[in-house]
Formats: sequence, C-alpha cells, structure tokens
Amino acid sequence: MKKFFTIHGLAFFLLFATGSTQLALSKTQSEKAGKELRTMNNNAFQIGEKLKYRIHYGVVSAGYAELNVEPTDIVMHGNKLFHVVAKGRSTYGFDPFFKVRDTYETYIDQDAILPWMFFRDCYEGGYTVKQNVIFNHFANTAKSNKQTISTPENVQDIVSVFYYARCIDFSNVKVGDFFNVSTHLDDEVFDMKFKYVGKAEVKTDVGKIKCLKFLPILLQGRVFKNEEDMVIYVSDDENKIPVLVKAEVMIGSIKMTLNDYSGLRNPFLSLVKK
Repeated sequence: MKKFFTIHGLAFFLLFATGSTQLALSKTQSEKAGKELRTMNNNAFQIGEKLKYRIHYGVVSAGYAELNVEPTDIVMHGNKLFHVVAKGRSTYGFDPFFKVRDTYETYIDQDAILPWMFFRDCYEGGYTVKQNVIFNHFANTAKSNKQTISTPENVQDIVSVFYYARCIDFSNVKVGDFFNVSTHLDDEVFDMKFKYVGKAEVKTDVGKIKCLKFLPILLQGRVFKNEEDMVIYVSDDENKIPVLVKAEVMIGSIKMTLNDYSGLRNPFLSLVKK
C-alpha cells in the first residue's frame, strides 16, 4: 500500500484496467470447496444509484469523485452482481499541481456483498498503476496480475468495503462500538476498523443532513499524523450514504462532500427540509 496514500488516492480511501471477461471459478471448483457464502440483507443501495462529491485540499477546490452502481450481465456461481464504478479527477485548475485521473471498479455479489473482481487504473501526479484482482471466496485467495495471496474469510476490496458497511445494521449501535473489516489492497490485507462516535448534522451542497459519525482507525506514519485523523459522516437513514469525509494529513487537510445524488433505494429521510 506504499503508493496508495497520495493526496487524491486518499480521496477514494476516504469513502474507497477495465475488464469484462468473466474470470470466475467453475461450478465444479466451488462444489469441491464444500463451502457456502454468507447472505446479507441489503436495503441500502441498488443499481442506478449515483453519488457525486467535491474534493477540497485545504480551501482549494481540488477535484471531483463519483460512485455509480451499474448493471452487469456477468453472473458468478449463479449469483447476480453489482458493478460499482468509482472515478476521481482533479480540476483543470489543479492539474498543473497534481493531475489525477483515477478509476476503480468492483464486481460485488448481490447476495453475499463480497467482491469477485477488482480493477484499478490510476494516474496520480505522474504515478500510474493498473491492477486486476480476482477473489476466490471458496479458497480464500486473491489473485492479482503480480501474485496470489491468502485472504481471511469475507475479505473486501477498498471500494466494496463501503458498500458492505452500508449493509450493517446500526439501529442499536452505541457510542464506542467498533466494526472491523478485512480489506485487500496492493497484494496486502489489512484490518479496516470503524469506531462509532455519535450523531451530527452536517452541511453539504444538497442541504443539511443528519448523520452517524465514524472514526476509521488508520495507519499512522503513512500520510496521517495520528490514527484517528479521519472522520466519516454517513446519512442516518436506510441509505447510509457517505455524506462528508474529512482527514488531517501530514501536509494539510482534505475534505470530500456530497455534491449530488440520484437513484437512491430509499427516501432520503436524513436530509433536513428547508
């Protein structure tokens, strides 16, 4: 993960080579594994959801990001998939300082809310990376274009982890509760931990939104000063949309704010009416 935490690469972490070939296990292989995948109740998002964000570096408008849940004809082990496409780019005014053109794609099992394929195609200030990852949740492995590694049960990628988190039932959450998720990135697995710290109301381009507030426990000494230098605000309704993300980094601060939305699965009840 050494190269991931650049300024704009971080913007996707704050939330989160294109391919269409089905690189799946055969049915025979999955049957041999003698293992069934979990089933999760998803009442948070659906195909057609689109979320757009503005990214600020300090007081400067630095870029834009969007998360789209798209349909796909690919079926894995008889299960339908969500095709999530996350894109980020710097503004033309910010390009001379740090040009960013990032695309992340993940194919998520609609029943298990687990990724089967992950694609990353990024350009960040002269640094480029293209990565393809195939997950085998029966054998607990992740195969990239570099190597195959062992993974824990129900491992996520850095985009699917946020869609999985949106499926967690927070109705009885208490201040101080932790949520841990094993996450794969750059041929490594790390534990992404979220700590619930209470409720808040935040201002966005679409209006004031009632939110749940979480602190991701992060990697000290990379880009962050301290392990609790990031905060994520999620809409306090059934959609659980990432609304506002703020982070203090070694050389300043970054903020990503909801700018527009469409295709939500549920009414946006946390949006405060004017």
